[in-house]
Amino acid sequence: MGKITFYCNICGGPLFGWDLRKASTAREGEDLSLCYEDECDCEAGNKLEAEGAENGDSTAEFEHGSYCNSRKGYSGDLVSESDILWLDDVRMLRVRNCGSDGDNKMPDDSEAYYITEIGSYNPWFGLKVPGENGSSDARLWANIDGFFLHDTCWQMVQLVHQTVGSNLQPLEPRCLYLTMQAQLQDEMESSIDWEDRRVYGGTEDFQWQEWEAQPGYEWLVADPLKPVDCSEFVSASKSSNLAIVNMGAPKLSGVDPFSSLPWDIRYKILQMLPSPSVLNLVIVSPAFRGAARDLPDHFWRLRLAYDCPWIDGDSLQQSLAQADGQVNYKDLIRLIKEAAARPEDGTNEPQDRCLNLKNRHRIWTCCEAILDKVEEKTKSCVP
Repeated sequence: MGKITFYCNICGGPLFGWDLRKASTAREGEDLSLCYEDECDCEAGNKLEAEGAENGDSTAEFEHGSYCNSRKGYSGDLVSESDILWLDDVRMLRVRNCGSDGDNKMPDDSEAYYITEIGSYNPWFGLKVPGENGSSDARLWANIDGFFLHDTCWQMVQLVHQTVGSNLQPLEPRCLYLTMQAQLQDEMESSIDWEDRRVYGGTEDFQWQEWEAQPGYEWLVADPLKPVDCSEFVSASKSSNLAIVNMGAPKLSGVDPFSSLPWDIRYKILQMLPSPSVLNLVIVSPAFRGAARDLPDHFWRLRLAYDCPWIDGDSLQQSLAQADGQVNYKDLIRLIKEAAARPEDGTNEPQDRCLNLKNRHRIWTCCEAILDKVEEKTKSCVP
């Protein structure tokens, strides 16, 4: 088939981790053969050599050309070799004996749809999975034999499905496969066009014949399942000045039907609603607007799971258990959201230590959008 580079249909990222990190920034003990050779190959290097020959050790700086090798590759200071190993673990979502009899009709049996074991992907030779036979050469080809996805992304989409409480129980490979098939426009697509801006979240800009590993975008490939140290968030949000509810607030006009509800009931309602619904309720109801002004800290503690479902729960609970003083949960939510947010201009800071959390949030959002598509597809198939 020749060399064709395909990408994960969940996160849009590369299906291998080699040639992504700068060799010049590799850490001691890391495999340099897996790194990108970023030695200067433009005129700047020649000028620097000439300057050094004339003046001894030169400290002069020359601007590198736009296509110079030194301008490419991720910093090993930000993403280590282990941080991108997850990219190498690739699976395929496929159908048993698909196309073996020349019949393109999809089977109704849910058991016919499955996720393969982990294999290794190569743009020249497709996906190799022990024991799996594809359309040719015992290799699996994208969009013909099935759909590529990272093992990590498969774990993520299941985690999101369990967390958001989707109506689909459990998440069946068949539903995901048929949704992907419906979204596929062309077999040569490098990744599925989900027609939803929430999906991929920036990786689509680097899906060329080769993945474009540009400095500043390390967060797009950082391991999303790597445990996140939440202790700094908890420590920064410690406070004894927690919100105090103004139980003496004036009684609201009877025009608002919610005004007769006790304060504790209003708080419970706000706790159970997703953030967009809370905002809508506060806008239309003066009673809930008053309740939202002085929310108690236990309200924000319960809101944490709603507002930051993508946070590593185990790590966070461990940090909270170790906290010596009280925690301002409203502030904690703010700090976590800020750390996990997509960088304003798309590029991460040189010293950003939350790249894994940023990518976890990005892929979580991808999964939410894809699961919405799965639910729509499933409903449309129900007579």
